[in-house]
Amino acid sequence: MRTEAQLLAIVVSTGDRQAFGELVLIYQSPLRLVIRRWVLGNQALADDLAQEAFIKAYRGITNFRFEAKFFTWLCQISYHIFIEHCRKKKLPAEADLTTVMNPTRGMDLHHDVEHAMRYLSEVERVAIGLCFHQDLTHDEAANIMQIPLGTLKSHVNRAKEKMSKHLSAWKEEN
Repeated sequence: MRTEAQLLAIVVSTGDRQAFGELVLIYQSPLRLVIRRWVLGNQALADDLAQEAFIKAYRGITNFRFEAKFFTWLCQISYHIFIEHCRKKKLPAEADLTTVMNPTRGMDLHHDVEHAMRYLSEVERVAIGLCFHQDLTHDEAANIMQIPLGTLKSHVNRAKEKMSKHLSAWKEEN
């Protein structure tokens, strides 16, 4: 099996669709997982946005600079597609706070974390997803989102505060 670097070199130099298909196979699941967190678990939407990201990546592969990882570049493309989708659909930046979690449902922590993410703005969800779910550094996440490092840190801190508030019900219950 060819390495990511070999596949990228082939695709960038020749536009080889089969080599790009191998890259898609490597990254489709991780990318869909990242996007699924941004779209609050909507699998169909995550799949659509991931597909659009791969199409844009293939069409713009000659713009790929080997300064970053291919996955980081894919996430950056996906982030812009996600933001554009939110703008077109005029989705609210934050969930309706009247849909407060019912702590008597006995949810497990994972489900509660997913639920708490609904209270974050789209930018906060992306920042938390990149830094904690994808284990990227703050620098890498800021690069993907194309925002200053300090701004990213502010989004992460705000998101952590909001999630802490909504997860306190889980902590008290357990």
